[in-house]
Amino acid sequence: MVAGLPKEKQEFNLSLCQKCSVKETCLISQCLQTNEEYLEQLRVIEVQTGEILYLEEALSISGLYILCQGRISLTRRTRNKSKKWVVRLLYPGDFIGVESFFTDRYYDSATALQETRAIFLSHTLLERVIKRSPQIALGLMKEISKLCEVYVNRIVEMSGASLNERFLSVLRSLGDGGQQVTFSQAELAPLLGVTRQTVNKHLRQLQHQGVIKLARRRITLLD
Repeated sequence: MVAGLPKEKQEFNLSLCQKCSVKETCLISQCLQTNEEYLEQLRVIEVQTGEILYLEEALSISGLYILCQGRISLTRRTRNKSKKWVVRLLYPGDFIGVESFFTDRYYDSATALQETRAIFLSHTLLERVIKRSPQIALGLMKEISKLCEVYVNRIVEMSGASLNERFLSVLRSLGDGGQQVTFSQAELAPLLGVTRQTVNKHLRQLQHQGVIKLARRRITLLD
């Protein structure tokens, strides 16, 4: 998987929203219901598997992304840069870059795990939308609240749960709407902050306990 820079932002087309699975709750749809003049100021960015949406510590933060299609991995390096952690996985409807909204840099690197499409709102546009629409401001506050809950739960899991419990928690969160997880062991390792060898060991333990079934690049949850 070779990482690369994303393509340039394209103009937004309303037809992209018509078949969207999250259009009822999406901030973009709410923006357009409030004022169609926003239409011309939205931008679309498409990235292929392995391409980078933005890099950790990149300067000149200019906006917020909303994921329409695909899946994004947010990674962050430890303070001494010796380790890289996956801090969050993002799915359609999720905001990307919300943690950096009031700063001048990104704190994570965002990489596409699948073919991905996102809508981009500049900070200038988002500030205007928030001032005009309390409903959208409330939606953004809910997203930040959800983000806090995600990180608090992650801290609790990291500090209090056994490694097998953490494995199961991560696997359940990765299921594509069911019991199937299509991540390789190498991709799971940074989610748990362990080596690939440790992932292999604990997955085999869970399979021996009858909790999961292993196949090539596929894990089936049995409980």
